[in-house]
Amino acid sequence: HFAFARAMFPILSRRPGSLFLSLGGGAAFHPMPDAGLMSIAAAGQTMLTRVLDRERGSRDPKIIELVVNAAVESTEPHDAFRISADDVAQVLEELIFRGKTTWSNVETLGPLVVMNPTR
Repeated sequence: HFAFARAMFPILSRRPGSLFLSLGGGAAFHPMPDAGLMSIAAAGQTMLTRVLDRERGSRDPKIIELVVNAAVESTEPHDAFRISADDVAQVLEELIFRGKTTWSNVETLGPLVVMNPTR
């Protein structure tokens, strides 16, 4: 992720209104038993997003990481702790085309847009 970002930023910085968007998971914030490698990688990606945002300031590209803080299901969620794949797609589309989302349970933490399940 780091090498890709460093390679893309010179290109994106020449395109006004460009966006560098990554997708991460809640494992960045919540340690998961028997999934330490996933939690460490997710936390690293989230910190990379924060560092890149701090380095870029208000210059293009705009930097966003959508953090899906729940399990994702391919159909409607079966319980209150899951998010449907269609909802994730909707939020990604809104972030790409509008720079913000109308989804009901989103928390914005700097460049992080955290998508929480609606309980």
